[in-house]
Amino acid sequence: NGKEIATRSIYRYNNYSFDLSATVTSGSNELVIRFRNPDRYLRGPDKAYIVPVREYWGVPMGLFGHAWLVSRPEVFADQILIDPSLEKKRLTLRASILNAGPHQARATVSASVFDPEGREVLKFREQNLEAGTDEPIDLEMVKRWRRPILWSLESPRLLRLRLTVTANGQTDVTDTRFGFREISIK
Repeated sequence: NGKEIATRSIYRYNNYSFDLSATVTSGSNELVIRFRNPDRYLRGPDKAYIVPVREYWGVPMGLFGHAWLVSRPEVFADQILIDPSLEKKRLTLRASILNAGPHQARATVSASVFDPEGREVLKFREQNLEAGTDEPIDLEMVKRWRRPILWSLESPRLLRLRLTVTANGQTDVTDTRFGFREISIK
């Protein structure tokens, strides 16, 4: 819509997210993503010539991987980390809960794990929290799991964790696939 959201020096494989809500209007909107390869030069290995960075490193410039335009409610989960421990027989979930709205909000967070067939195999205890507008809330949920479904080369069974955040009548649902495997040296 003619307004710049952000400018970043984007390096290969780095993840970025930008909040567009202040520039979106009702009805039709235009989103333009521009990539620019600035004229950056380095001296060649023998210092006798100067080459553009893209040629020197042999790395193409631009967008790697996928780009998504995601609509999120005001309160949502971000930075989800799943930490399985076979030794401790537990699953730990960490996430940041963000409130992009103008006011503090009461949120309910729930999480469940589903097997490859879609059956719920583990359910975390629901948590209620107050999500302020200034700082993300670091959430940690821990659940004992005596006989987890393990991932191996012979049986590569990926599980799905569903994290649900509900606030102000809106729901954010995030599914994350993971494998339960632990390797240790003692």
